[in-house]
Amino acid sequence: MQVGRSIKIPRLCYNLKLICDKNTTACPKEFRQIESVRTLIFESNKHEQVKKVLHRIFITPSKLRTLHFTNCPIRKLPNSISNLKHLRCIRLKGASFKALPQSIGSLRNLQFMAISNCSNLASLPTSLGGLLSLQTLEISNCDNLASLPASLDGLQNLQILKISNCNNIESLPASLGGLQKLKTLEISNCNNLASLPASLGGIQKLKILKISFCGNLASIPASPGSLQNLQILKISFCDNLASIPASPGSLQNLQILEIIYCKNLASLLASLGGLQKLQTLNVSYCDNFGNLPASLGGLQNLQTLKINYCNNLSSLPASLGGVQNLQTLNISYCDNFASLPASLGGLQNLQTLNISYCNNFASLPASLGGLQNLQTLKINYCNNLSSLPASLGDVQNLKTLEISNCDNLASLPTSLGGIQKLQTLKISHCDNLASLPASLGGLQNLQTLEICRCDNLASLPASLGGLENLQIMRIIDCKNLASLPTSLGGVQKLQILRIIDCKNLASLPVSLGGLQKLQVPCIL
Repeated sequence: MQVGRSIKIPRLCYNLKLICDKNTTACPKEFRQIESVRTLIFESNKHEQVKKVLHRIFITPSKLRTLHFTNCPIRKLPNSISNLKHLRCIRLKGASFKALPQSIGSLRNLQFMAISNCSNLASLPTSLGGLLSLQTLEISNCDNLASLPASLDGLQNLQILKISNCNNIESLPASLGGLQKLKTLEISNCNNLASLPASLGGIQKLKILKISFCGNLASIPASPGSLQNLQILKISFCDNLASIPASPGSLQNLQILEIIYCKNLASLLASLGGLQKLQTLNVSYCDNFGNLPASLGGLQNLQTLKINYCNNLSSLPASLGGVQNLQTLNISYCDNFASLPASLGGLQNLQTLNISYCNNFASLPASLGGLQNLQTLKINYCNNLSSLPASLGDVQNLKTLEISNCDNLASLPTSLGGIQKLQTLKISHCDNLASLPASLGGLQNLQTLEICRCDNLASLPASLGGLENLQIMRIIDCKNLASLPTSLGGVQKLQILRIIDCKNLASLPVSLGGLQKLQVPCIL
């Protein structure tokens, strides 16, 4: 509804959107009859009458619950905003004011406040601490805002605090530690934020702490007995952060720890092993990160360990075998990573092991056979890997084996045929692989076999005919492959056969004609 034109507001109007444009000269008398409005969305261009319009709205007795301002040109909200006794939610976006009125602290029923894109806003009133019912406070894209008021600790019911893109904020008040009901604290894109207050550790109910794109943040405070109920800690794109200290006994309920793109981070807290409830640990894109502490083995509930793009990482501690509930281990793009500890075989619950883009990785330990619950093994772009251990055949629950771009891999172990539950075998871009073991025919449950870009592979074993459950077979760009075994005609469940760009393959075995379930094969 555009203010200034002939309008008629229904007496039982609950939701109202007002637009003040250049035709607005005064506040219509109809605003005296908006007692029933619950939600008011106010939009305006730059016009001198806006403040009068707002004042008329504010002094009118109302049951207003939600108030949105967008692109409001006035420099100050009317003090009469304190009349909105029933207000629950207020959003201020793109406003020109430099400050909020002290009277805003009288909105005792306000539960949600969001302030965004208010580039002139320099400070928040001390009365902010009087918003006793406030549960969520979001402040974003307020470049001129230098600080939060010390009265912040008056927000005794605040549960969520989010601050983003406020580049003028250098620190948070010590009173932050007084927010005893705060559950979520998110700080992002505050480039001048240099530190967090030591009082942070006093927020006993804090469950989620996320800090991102705070390039000037150098440290996280270590407070005795701090953050006992914190469950999620995520820190990303904080280039100046060198370490994450923690006092003994802290972070006892932490479940997820993610450190991403912190280039100066050299190590994790020495007391890492004391985080008994930690389930996920992710360290990625930390160029200076060296090795995990020996205390890693104390993480009895850790289920997922991911380390990516950490070029200084050379190995994992021997204590890794003590992480008895680990289910997923993923190490990728760590150029200096050379080996896994022999204790790897002690990970009885490990289900997925992925080693990718680790050019210095040379071998898997013989203890690999102890991974009785491993279901997926992927090794990609490990050019220094020349062989797989014979113990691979002991991994009886393995269902998927993928090996790609391992240029020095010369052979697969004969024991491969003993993996009775293997369903998918994919081998690609292994230029030095000359043959597949004859034991391959023992894979009674293999359903998918893919061989791609193995230039040295000249033939497939005759035992291939023993793959009685094979349904899909793809052979792509194997330049030296000269023939397929006649026994392939015995693979009665084969449905899809794709042979593409195998230039040395002159013919197909006649026995393929006996495959009743085979769809039209693709031979290119």
